[in-house]
Amino acid sequence: MPTKTKPASAIDKLLESLPERRPETKSLEAILDKLSEEDRREAYRILYGDLPEKLTIPDEVARTAEANDYEVSAWRFVAAREQRRPPRTVRVGVIQNQVIKPTDAPVEEQYEAIADRVEEMIAAAAAMGTNVLGLQEAWTMPFA
Repeated sequence: MPTKTKPASAIDKLLESLPERRPETKSLEAILDKLSEEDRREAYRILYGDLPEKLTIPDEVARTAEANDYEVSAWRFVAAREQRRPPRTVRVGVIQNQVIKPTDAPVEEQYEAIADRVEEMIAAAAAMGTNVLGLQEAWTMPFA
């Protein structure tokens, strides 16, 4: 005698329709770096204009970043030469922060952990010669 299968619930149907879960993607650039050189150049050109030149990270900065679990990258973007001013180098840094302590830890403890981490990153940016630095919600979030 054939067995009758239980009808799938709406949730079961929804779960079955979802694509298989993939591991988290590190960055768009990590995906683009898997392309052939020609395709990667074209993708970067479309996204960013002329392909930026990847710069070398000083060893000390790279070691500090690895020891403290954050990424550092450096790129050179070429701009058109101006007629009335000499060229100058502007080094722009961007820090994207993360929560360090558990969110149920006291707010002061969370804040101090973020401040300590951002201070390390600011020092690394200074070691790279950064003269404009953007901090993503370093002081007010997640406490606003």
